[in-house]
Amino acid sequence: MTGPAGAGFLAEPGAVIAGIVAAAEPGLGQDGIAAAIARAAPSRAQQRRLAAALSTEPGLLTSGRPEGPPQVELLIRALRENGARRLVLPRCAGCGLPRRLVQRDGMLRICTSCDRRRHRTAEPCAICGNTSQFRARDRHGRPLCGRCRPCDGPDPAGKIAAHIARLGPGLDHPRLLEVIAAAIPRLFQRDQVLRELDRCPGLLTGQGAHGSPRVNALIQALLAAGASGVVAPACPSCGQTVPLSNRLGPARCCLRCYTRARLQPCSRCQRLAQVTSRTAAGEPVCSKCFNADPANHGQCTTCGLTTRVIRGEDGHLRCKRCYRPPLATCILCGREEPCYLASAGTPRCHNCSRQMRRQCCAGCGRDQAVWARTADGEPLCATCSRQKVPCTGCGNTRTVAARLPAGPLCGTCYPKHPASFQPCTGCGITERLYHHGLCTRCACRQHLLSLLSHDHGGLHPHAEAIYHVLAASDPASLMHWLTRGSAAPAILAEISQASQPPGHGILDRYLPSRAARHLRAILVAGGILPARDERLADLERWAEHQTSQIGDPAERRIVRSFTAWHHLRRLRRQSERHPITAEQAGHARHQIRAAARLISWLHSTGTTLTACTQRDIDTWLATGTTSCYHARAFVAWSTAHGHTSGLAIPARARSDLITQIQDDHRWALARSLLHDDSHPAEDRLAGLLVLLYGQPTARIARLTRNQITLTPDSAQLALGTVPLDLPAPLDELARQLLNRRHGHAAVGRTSDHPWLFPGGAPAQPISASRLSARLASLGIHSRPARNTALMDLAATIPPAALAPLLGIHITTAADWAERTAGSQAAYAAQLSRRTFSKS
Repeated sequence: MTGPAGAGFLAEPGAVIAGIVAAAEPGLGQDGIAAAIARAAPSRAQQRRLAAALSTEPGLLTSGRPEGPPQVELLIRALRENGARRLVLPRCAGCGLPRRLVQRDGMLRICTSCDRRRHRTAEPCAICGNTSQFRARDRHGRPLCGRCRPCDGPDPAGKIAAHIARLGPGLDHPRLLEVIAAAIPRLFQRDQVLRELDRCPGLLTGQGAHGSPRVNALIQALLAAGASGVVAPACPSCGQTVPLSNRLGPARCCLRCYTRARLQPCSRCQRLAQVTSRTAAGEPVCSKCFNADPANHGQCTTCGLTTRVIRGEDGHLRCKRCYRPPLATCILCGREEPCYLASAGTPRCHNCSRQMRRQCCAGCGRDQAVWARTADGEPLCATCSRQKVPCTGCGNTRTVAARLPAGPLCGTCYPKHPASFQPCTGCGITERLYHHGLCTRCACRQHLLSLLSHDHGGLHPHAEAIYHVLAASDPASLMHWLTRGSAAPAILAEISQASQPPGHGILDRYLPSRAARHLRAILVAGGILPARDERLADLERWAEHQTSQIGDPAERRIVRSFTAWHHLRRLRRQSERHPITAEQAGHARHQIRAAARLISWLHSTGTTLTACTQRDIDTWLATGTTSCYHARAFVAWSTAHGHTSGLAIPARARSDLITQIQDDHRWALARSLLHDDSHPAEDRLAGLLVLLYGQPTARIARLTRNQITLTPDSAQLALGTVPLDLPAPLDELARQLLNRRHGHAAVGRTSDHPWLFPGGAPAQPISASRLSARLASLGIHSRPARNTALMDLAATIPPAALAPLLGIHITTAADWAERTAGSQAAYAAQLSRRTFSKS
């Protein structure tokens, strides 16, 4: 027992029952006894009633007396099937036979036959005298058997319709009879309603609270059918016009008033609340105290936590986090989701169940899900239900995060209070616990094990490898990732059930989920999945979806051939050497999208790709945007392969002007990055590589640690075939980055990677777009800054020396030198045309 003797709940009723049974039948094994107890009394409440009865009178197992709860008989029958010989089945108190005792006569239990015989003897039929079980009563209260009409005259539906017709014009007589038959299907029920209306005709005009349930059902049916003169009854207690589903005293009332009238002071917290259960001494207990009592907790069969548990359809006990309702088709939204009440035939998913509890909040007036109620029973939403009181720590009026003996604390003060630190029941470390007595690390590991365990409770080898990779992450970040609505738990659960290691196809089914992409990077970094070019895989999926929207099969086949042979074949070959860049994938997307738009435009003008003429192409270019020129490669490819004839799109005229920044501004940015330590070292080094050496952000992002060579006195960076000496303090920035191996991944972070600029995905470099955005926040726009740097370098270094230093092609270096020479000549010509005046 918990608490004082006789004042709490029986903590282990199964152990008490097993001990009494073992004493009465020593030959039975513990496993057989436990199975019989679970079969006879599957719920904890039933086991407590059975334990209380057997503790009071152990002889019920061997005396055969028909006393105690029905679980006594069920237990004896289950134990006798398992081989018990000393236990005696209880005999019926009426006939003395060892039958199923499902009825009660006073304190004794009787069988169904004796119960029927008892009722027949007490009340024979008032018409024929038959002693069979009566089915109804006449208007004088006399019993009637099933053979006799339960009324004194013809079908009373006509007289009920007459009562309704007197209220005013409305439904015609045949329609009234249909409504009455639907609301009151049984003949004796219509007779009962007629008697009520004869006694009190006002039941249909607002006094329905004093009528039977069938009268109220008739009123609701009449109102739904549009009958005039019928008034829905109001609750006598609160005055609201709502369904009166319960009886309180002489009249019917609404559920809220009925529940409020049955409130009792809880024997634990003394709070006036609805009685959820009673202790062994019969004292009332509210739901909050009942759920908080450790005697009502059980061990979750999935994660092993001792907490409030739910019995699933398979009979296993699971905590609220581990329990998953069975899959069913929701009767409200029609989707196949985990649903409540699936076994009852009315499955409802979680979202629809919450929507059913939506009411107008008494605090804010919005239509929200009900989370709590005021003292008067008014609904409150989640926001308004959070109480705001003065915090004893800071004095501010805020939402209560914890209530301590010293007073309430807000969410800011409670984490600093010593009371928020408790020893973990798993590892013993004293810190802020996550839940159920466990710290964040222990709770995270248990949750991860529950996701990765298969149906038999173990881990497949590949699931064990995934567990070790994920468990090495920061526990708080990992727990947030696994419990805050991402697709990661569903993916891990699917992987755990497979007997084979996962492949990329499992994760592809969950795209475009960010959790699926991050989990793929984690598995690749851990060696569980083979690496692949994700940008190329995304392009292939996108191209398949984009081309599938082309209606004509022949034209769809042409665009897919262009995609496969003109773009994907070349990109696949390049991907074997190194991953493709975002610019390459974007260029292919532009051309494939332009090809699909060209075909769509041709169909809108009444022609097709094979019948297209140069005039059509010219019209499309003239009326469209500049993106139409992206179809140039597709038109050329189609003409070369015989799908079109004599078509061409000219190349767009490109301007020779390049955007640059002022030299003074460039050197000011460089000096700031060289000497200002407030900026991150990776941003400073990346910005200097753009400003001083004209490197593109896509190439900087994929720099590896092996490209830097350190000596005691210097540092070299291999951008091309000739290493580049890094001057001070640039060399010190390179040394700092070499000493930082961890990336920015919160989950799955690893130091086993080659990248100088690691990104947010495990073992992956930072993306070029992200690096460009970080440099832009420092005032460095990569394209103009890179152009200025290359112009400056090309003016001072010959192309043959510049190309191997920067890792660019000799032709590119010569083009920059030519641009520089042209700019210098233009500057000299402009300078020569100036006129100077003598001062």
